[in-house]
Amino acid sequence: YDVFLLEKENNLGEHQSTRNSGVNHAGLYYPLGSQKALRCVEGNAMLYSFCQEFGIPHLKTGKIVVATDDSERATLERLLSESEEKGVPLRPMASSEISEMEPNIKGTFGLYASESGILDVTEYIKTLAALSEDKGAYLLTSARVLGIEDQAGTFQIQTEQRGVIEADMVINAAGLHSATLASMINPDNSYKLSPTRGEYARIHRPVVSRNVYPTPTPGSLGVHFTPTLDGGILVGPSAIETENIEDYSTRGTDISFFADKIKKFAPGINASDLRLDPHVGIQARILGNGDFVIKKDQKYDNCVHLVGIGSPGITAALSIAKYVGALL
Repeated sequence: YDVFLLEKENNLGEHQSTRNSGVNHAGLYYPLGSQKALRCVEGNAMLYSFCQEFGIPHLKTGKIVVATDDSERATLERLLSESEEKGVPLRPMASSEISEMEPNIKGTFGLYASESGILDVTEYIKTLAALSEDKGAYLLTSARVLGIEDQAGTFQIQTEQRGVIEADMVINAAGLHSATLASMINPDNSYKLSPTRGEYARIHRPVVSRNVYPTPTPGSLGVHFTPTLDGGILVGPSAIETENIEDYSTRGTDISFFADKIKKFAPGINASDLRLDPHVGIQARILGNGDFVIKKDQKYDNCVHLVGIGSPGITAALSIAKYVGALL
């Protein structure tokens, strides 16, 4: 087969792929047996190996997840009890160890995830593109899809600037537009996305040396600290539902929002330490479904849909590719 990738923008990776925290997730949060859990745990190891092999800047920082009261501790203890079956290396931390490892962080209990880390996602995307072209794939930019029709088992894909492309197979990996493409291919598909906008603040000094997260709440991992490879610290993201899925203008989230979110577990860091960052991302989430959808179309056996691939999509990407290859 000849492989064509259709990208609507002039460049690859201008949306979710690079507009994220740049974390290689360990996989501790996601329900046992879910696509997120399976793909993230496998993808985590695959991503480190890939970065090492191809010289992509990355760092296995580890991660501390912090509890500040008994209720949060109960949540973390549940995650700890599930971790072995999920295949996630995880261990408990006493309050004293948290303070010893991260003097600016305070908690009554914590979890340490050794496999969490960070990477340069822009270089990751560039490397994937170069390797794909080396293997003979055609990467067509400025190829926004306007419509898809089935004609005797072959998909006719109408694009904005690239004309009509015929395909024997289609993999719908259109990110924030994946639900729209699924409906183009088969109107019986009823996926609905609930896009979530995230803004960030930044601290220009190393107040932490690893990823530090609060205890998760339903639907959110919380505002967290992520070291960056240039020596700064991202604080965020906010999480606000949005209808405009490509508006990356900074809305000017009040800096006090971030300061208030972190003060429970980082009481010594104040609003004066933070600056709003121009980094803005919008994440694809399926309305009413917290998991990834990775499955064949109900009508067309030669089509696979990837819908709702938000976080931890960067971590899971190589595992998702392997899984989709097996489906086809």
